[in-house]
Amino acid sequence: MILWDHLFYQLNSITTMGNDNTITGTFNGTIHLEYLPCINYAMIHNHVPSCNFCELMNSDEVDWNNIKVSIDGELIKYSESILEVIPHGQNIQINNLEISPESVKLIELTEGIDTIFHLVITISGEIAHQQTFPIKLMAYDQWTGSRIMPELLATFVTPNHPILSRISVKASQFLEKWTGNSALDEYQTQDPNRVRAQVAAIYEALRSESLIYSTVPASFETSGAAYPLGR
Repeated sequence: MILWDHLFYQLNSITTMGNDNTITGTFNGTIHLEYLPCINYAMIHNHVPSCNFCELMNSDEVDWNNIKVSIDGELIKYSESILEVIPHGQNIQINNLEISPESVKLIELTEGIDTIFHLVITISGEIAHQQTFPIKLMAYDQWTGSRIMPELLATFVTPNHPILSRISVKASQFLEKWTGNSALDEYQTQDPNRVRAQVAAIYEALRSESLIYSTVPASFETSGAAYPLGR
C-alpha cells in the first residue's frame, strides 16, 4: 500500500485537507505533497511555484527502479519527474515537478473556476497509484488575498499604464495653475510644500476623472479582491 498525505499551504503553514488515503497495491510507501490551493496569472507571470514540496518514500524491503511521477489535467500542463532508483527505506524529494496551468487560458478567465489535476506514479512501468486533486484557477485580475502570499498584491501595480500619462498631464496643469510651475519634480526641490502641492494636484487630477466604485458581482470569490483595469 502507498499512504498519500494531501496537504495545502495557507498562511505559510500546512493545513490537512480531509483524511489520508490508503490504497492497496504492489508497492508500499508514502508520498507527501504540498501545493497552493489556487493559482492566478500573477503567480505564473512572477514564476511562483504552486507545487511547494513533493517527497516520495520507499517503505518496501526492496529498491524501486525507474520511477516516474507525473501531473496533468484538462487545464494543467503536463509535468513529470523521473528517478532512476529509490533505495528501500529511503525517501527522495522531487524538486522539478510543476502544477502549472496553460497561461493563455488562465489570462482569459474573468471568473474563477474549479478544476482538477491528476498525479500518477509508475514504478518499473507499473502504475503504483493515480489520484485526482482539486485546484482553483482564479480570474486574471484577482488577488489571492492575505491568506496566500499577500505580497502578490504588488503585481497589480501598473506604472506604465497609458491612462497615467493623462493623469500626469492633468496634474501638471493644476500645478501650473496653483504654483506657476508645472514640473512634477517629486522631492528634488527639497521643499515639503512643493511635495504637498504635487500630491494635491495628482488627487485633483484623479478626481476630475469622475472615478466611481464598482462592487464585484455576486458570483465572485469569498476571499481576495479584484483589481480590474478600467473598472
